[in-house]
Amino acid sequence: MATVIVFASGKTGVGKTNIATNLGLSLVAKNTRVCLLDVDAGFANINRLMGISPGYTIEHVLNGQKSIDEIIVNLPSGISVVHAASAIKQHTNLDNMQIAMLSSAFNRLESMFDYLLIDAETGLDSNVLDLTASAQYSVIVLTSDPKSHTDSFALLKMLMIRGKKQAFFILINRVDGYHSSQIIFQRFRKAVKSFLKLDVHYLGYLTMDESLNKAISEHIPVVLSYPSSSVSCGFASLADIIKNIFRNEEDIHVFSRYWSICAQQNNVAIKQVTKASYIRLPSVMKDATVEKNNYLSDVYTLFEQQLLSKQELKEFILTLEAIYEKKYK
Repeated sequence: MATVIVFASGKTGVGKTNIATNLGLSLVAKNTRVCLLDVDAGFANINRLMGISPGYTIEHVLNGQKSIDEIIVNLPSGISVVHAASAIKQHTNLDNMQIAMLSSAFNRLESMFDYLLIDAETGLDSNVLDLTASAQYSVIVLTSDPKSHTDSFALLKMLMIRGKKQAFFILINRVDGYHSSQIIFQRFRKAVKSFLKLDVHYLGYLTMDESLNKAISEHIPVVLSYPSSSVSCGFASLADIIKNIFRNEEDIHVFSRYWSICAQQNNVAIKQVTKASYIRLPSVMKDATVEKNNYLSDVYTLFEQQLLSKQELKEFILTLEAIYEKKYK
């Protein structure tokens, strides 16, 4: 059963895609089956880095046009790529049939590979938070840029609010050595421990290397184009660490089960909260001429008088979140 690892960061430009791709290839070199799950539709960095142009995504699976096996891109290097951004973004709007298809597709991927490496989008929206929560292991990528620290701190804070309890591992990218990486890590760890009461774990570091920039311009991963470079050696060492400490010990479908439950809950929440709001706020739901301020007043009253149970409140918030994302992308 696959071990699922997400690579996340609060800031763009920290090297997540390069890390996920080159680490995946390094794991392949150690006789493991690896699939890269690309969910960053806005940038398609994996496409550029690998020099590929996939024709299908998991959206085609949800539409019944393709099976999950038909959309997997198997590369000569031994690694596989699946594009899933559309499925992740649409999970709040799936019908029961599509929920079952999404769960089945992810279940199949977990059964086929030893590792699913997820290149998550950057930011704090619910898709990023859900992705990070759905994986067994979360790797937060930092650089020496202070903004990568503050934005990643915010990401961890949001995950804590959501009840994320698993361990977080910190990978320091683009430093000149171990000592520099430890300065960055210890500073970040101290802040997280002080303000979030959370401990994070040091995974390792990757050096600054001109070979990486050359590889990016050539659209060939650095571990393939410059296998003897310092950064390629760093990826090989990281692959050994991953194999030793990141394991699916319980041998269960953690990833597919999470997304199935998540989609079902959102589906039910929209229906239940709409019904609950209609019952509790008849003046809002029945009178189309009510002013916006009256809407807000009734909602505030609903909260202040604690008329909703904990579950109803949670469902209400999830619904507002889903509506907001659908309208404003």
